[in-house]
Amino acid sequence: MYPIILDNRLEIITRLPGQDTIYRKTTKVPKDVLEKAIEQLQKDLPVASRKPDVKQISQQLYDWLIKPIESDLANKGITSLVFVLDGSLRNIPMAILYDQQQQKYLIEKYAISLMPGLQLLAPKSLHNVRLNVLIAGVEQERLIEGKSFSELSNVTQELKQVQSSVKSSKELLNQEFTKANLQNQIQSTPFSVVHLATHGQFSSDIEQTYILTWNSLLKVRELDTLLRARGESRPETIELLVLSACKNRHRR
Repeated sequence: MYPIILDNRLEIITRLPGQDTIYRKTTKVPKDVLEKAIEQLQKDLPVASRKPDVKQISQQLYDWLIKPIESDLANKGITSLVFVLDGSLRNIPMAILYDQQQQKYLIEKYAISLMPGLQLLAPKSLHNVRLNVLIAGVEQERLIEGKSFSELSNVTQELKQVQSSVKSSKELLNQEFTKANLQNQIQSTPFSVVHLATHGQFSSDIEQTYILTWNSLLKVRELDTLLRARGESRPETIELLVLSACKNRHRR
């Protein structure tokens, strides 16, 4: 599914498995109305007391995005959906969309996947690669740049599980997980996998996209620069970057 946000409508492009036919449905909703609903859902999701508001907005988004094609999905027995999301739709989880008629969230009706674009690079197997893994995370509660991030109580356990499954690893936990330490490790050691378990936010606004380190918010531009700079000192490729626990229990 490829929903496209236009000024005065939402175009929903769908291709069903085993078919070359492209289906197109139109929802008459102005861009500003759609984006206002998405923004409000973002604000309400972390607040437990706003659950009724979340369900109401999620139902409206379901009606705009899914209802126009749900009969086609039902007729073909579709059990999984793959989304290529446009603009501000990237800022909300599709799983939260709510079908009022069946009283089910989208995740209860379908397996859900996301694609970054209409084409994917062919994956390469890591089966025969000797994995050297950098694992890092922030478990304790932090207050950074006016934003409060609550404790992530399972980070230590998660990092231990990763460590137990590989032969070689380096851990940066809590105070050790700083931008400087991360940069030093990535540039000095041939890690094939980097696993970061920490709070984060991913947005269509690149300036509001970051991950939490112990003492700062590492913006995505900085992370990109850090990873690209590695190529100047190390020829080895980072094959896999894992971001775990992002946008989890984040309080403003």
